[in-house]
Amino acid sequence: MYSLIVVDDEKVVRDGFRQFINWEELGFELIKDFEDGKEAKDFLQTNRVDVVMTDIEMLQISGIELSSYIYKKCPDTKTILVSGYKDFEYAKKAIEYNVSKYLIKPAELDEIKSLFQELKEELDQERKLKEMESHYKQKYENALPLLQEQLLLNIGSGNIKNKEELKLRMAAINLPTKIVDYSCAIIHTNVIDNVNGISHHQLTESLKVFFNQEKKGVYFITSSQNAELLRILVLSSHPKDIVISKINSVISEITTSMRRNFGIQISFEYGSIYSDIMELSRYISKDNLSNADDGNYQTTGLNIQEYREFIQEYKNFVPLIIKGEKEEVTEKLNVTMKKLSTLPIQEIQRLSIDLLSMITHVLVEMGVNIFTLNNGNSTYHQILHIDDIRGIQKYCNASLYEFISYFEKSKSNISSTHHLIEKAKKYINNNYYRDLSLEEVSEHVFLNHAYFSRLFKQLTGQNFSDYLTNIRIKKSIELLKENKYKTYEISEKVGYKSSKYFSRVFKQITGYTPREYCRKYVTESSFVNEIS
Repeated sequence: MYSLIVVDDEKVVRDGFRQFINWEELGFELIKDFEDGKEAKDFLQTNRVDVVMTDIEMLQISGIELSSYIYKKCPDTKTILVSGYKDFEYAKKAIEYNVSKYLIKPAELDEIKSLFQELKEELDQERKLKEMESHYKQKYENALPLLQEQLLLNIGSGNIKNKEELKLRMAAINLPTKIVDYSCAIIHTNVIDNVNGISHHQLTESLKVFFNQEKKGVYFITSSQNAELLRILVLSSHPKDIVISKINSVISEITTSMRRNFGIQISFEYGSIYSDIMELSRYISKDNLSNADDGNYQTTGLNIQEYREFIQEYKNFVPLIIKGEKEEVTEKLNVTMKKLSTLPIQEIQRLSIDLLSMITHVLVEMGVNIFTLNNGNSTYHQILHIDDIRGIQKYCNASLYEFISYFEKSKSNISSTHHLIEKAKKYINNNYYRDLSLEEVSEHVFLNHAYFSRLFKQLTGQNFSDYLTNIRIKKSIELLKENKYKTYEISEKVGYKSSKYFSRVFKQITGYTPREYCRKYVTESSFVNEIS
């Protein structure tokens, strides 16, 4: 049941809406009626309402003014404007206030009922989308720890050589980029005695609790080849000397607690405290190079540009998964693995993890339930135990097929591609004033540029540049209404470096230059949105 208020200065009209329409049957509850827009505005300041149906001509606050208030202060409230034939053109000016429906007096009961039936369908759809968005946002947030852990593991393995690359990857999974400059240390542990047979998982989780209880600013990751050996990466915002003190304190506490509560005797060793992650990574890389004869690690020539090219290539998998094209996925994976074949196995493992993590991120954003993949196990744990490229390729291919399967199962329940385009539109609306490009927006939703461009045009009816232009001109009209900015100032505020170019685009869209528009509409307090 959706809440409704009616605003009309004629009592007979307000009474008629109450007496002659069965609102409950239409899915609405008429909770209040008001004879002026001011009363309605006062009510809306303290009450949430789904729909406001208002006449245009009223004494203190008109329907247009009330629509403006609702647009600015109650964005989730729908507005229906009621007007006579003579002022219907005036009503059209409220388009810029996102008025949902129009009703022309005198209206037949069937016309009113039909209008509210349509509105209820729209409200139902919006409510469903909001619930789905909240649901899938929660699922994505639940998946973030896994994605973050994968990246931290790469840091602790010395596999990341470039700070720009690291920040890029951190931002993609909501890790604060400031931790790049945190003090850090690697702690090696050795389980000497485990009389009660505590599992590797239980031990790892117990250690996490101990290290993470040091309040925020500490990040923790373990990796191991067996249940006796664990490697811990600790990142802290504290200076080196305080980190040493805290590590010693926690180690002492863990040693005592593990022995007393679990019957486990465990030893800890750590060397230097590094000033930041890159210093640690350089040290680990040198250490790994010195052990290359043991087959543990070899250096890689992959630079930031090559890494970006691989990430861009990975995005080409997404449309293939969406379309369910298994053969094309396999063929593309073959091409990708051939390009990776000259790299050390550790680098192939890392890039394969990145591939699956990136696609996981996109599918979660689209609302696909991927959380039962691999029986809930971390993808990287399995890949890191595969020591040949053929095995990694086989594993990745199987995972990509599972992604296709899960997408197919989810497709009937969600508007997957719509969700990504809505996210892109929101990003554009929040960043229109910058030098925004199609490439930047497509990367924000993890799609390759060409596919995003086609999808955006298909679902919005506009290409990217036209959509961005319309947003900018719409925002410039809002600034013109404030009547306090010069043309060049408005130009800069909506993302145009040249005021002459801005004026030319403005005239193409509205039919007027900014100055002409201001004289015609703003000074007369009569605003019209010329954008369809």
